[in-house]
Formats: sequence, structure tokens, C-alpha cells
Amino acid sequence: HREKLKQAWPDVTVTLTMAPDGLSCVIPPGNVTDLSPLQGMEISRLNCQHNTIEDLSPLRGMPPRKLDIIGNRIVDLSPLEGCPLEELQCHSNRIESLEPLRAHRALRVLRCHVNAITTLEPIRELTALIYLDCAANEFYRDGKYVMEGEDGAPRTAEQMVTMYEDLCANYPIRSIEDGLQEDDFDGWALLREKLGDRVQLVGDDLFVTQTERLRRGTDKRLANPGLVK
Repeated sequence: HREKLKQAWPDVTVTLTMAPDGLSCVIPPGNVTDLSPLQGMEISRLNCQHNTIEDLSPLRGMPPRKLDIIGNRIVDLSPLEGCPLEELQCHSNRIESLEPLRAHRALRVLRCHVNAITTLEPIRELTALIYLDCAANEFYRDGKYVMEGEDGAPRTAEQMVTMYEDLCANYPIRSIEDGLQEDDFDGWALLREKLGDRVQLVGDDLFVTQTERLRRGTDKRLANPGLVK
């Protein structure tokens, strides 16, 4: 496998290792555009984030359980139909629909923010998905929240909280991480008031492991819990 990949990508140092669940492949960030050299490989984990990949067709029929395609140019997830996916990291692409994931009952981790997705309806029945990482800092502009794939109208913190209430009422969400921008303390207080008694509200960007922010957050009870690194 290593020789095949070296011939296909002579300037790319691909790392192949055996993980507990099978072969792991890491393609470093760069300018890889085509995943065809991976065809025929029994890869269980694939990390190819921050390249210029547009097409996932070479993965069709392959067995990846964990797939990290963050920061590419992917529009269509349909080649992943039939893959035994458990974790999919696909934010910061150009994905238009989650429909190809509808039958992925084993999927338990999905990060899909900063795309052109307009609805989460296709994943409504994926009961293993209980954790939502919103990374609200990524779509906070001039005091409002603007999400690609929406109607373009900025949302207030109050509207965001209402949206999360609706999501939690219709989807089996048990945890929301970084639901609001890190300095939107009033918004965080409202989110805690509305959902804190039934959903885990994780502050990662909110606290960024700074003593003063941790103190302020705990004094105001903005999250439950914080994420300390």
C-alpha cells in the first residue's frame, strides 16, 4: 500500500498504521485532489482534512468507520451510502444535504457546521447521534449569527436559543457544545435557563481554559460543564 501511495502522491507523506479496528490512513493537509489511489484498501480510519478534495466516489464500497474530511471542497456525501460510518467530521466543506446519511444507524459523531446544509431532517432517526458541536464562533458576524444554507437572515441569541429548543424537542440531542459565541454571555445565560435542566451545555470556546473566563462562567452558571484542556 505504501509504495502504491508513494507513486500516486510522490510529494505527500501518507501515514499508514494499524488501529484497534483496522487500517488507519492519514493524508496530511496539502493539495491532494483525488482519493482514487485508496481504492481497494481496507481502511477503517481515514483523515484527509484540509486538502482540495471534491469527490468522495473513490470511497464507495469501502469500510471506513471514522472519516475526517474537514476543510475540503466536498458537495455530495452520497458515495458514503453503505459505509459502516460511526464518526464523520465534515465541517467546512460545501455539502448541500445530509440525505445520504439517513440509513447510517451506527453514526454517533457528526460535525457538519460551515456547509450549505438547510435541514437536519435526514438524521432525525439516527438515535446514536446525541451530541451537537455547533462551533458558533465560526458563524458569528457583527453581533449576530449567520449560517450558510439558511435564508441569510442574521439570528439573535434569542432566536438561536429558540432554534436549539426546537432541535432538542425533535431530535435525541443530549449535549450541545459551543452553541453560542464565546463572548455572548447573556446568550449563554438564556441558553442555560431554557435547556440547562435537560441538556448538557458544554463551554469549550466559552472558557478556552482561562482562569478568569472559567470563574466568570461558573459564577454566572453559563454552562454545565466546561471543557478544560
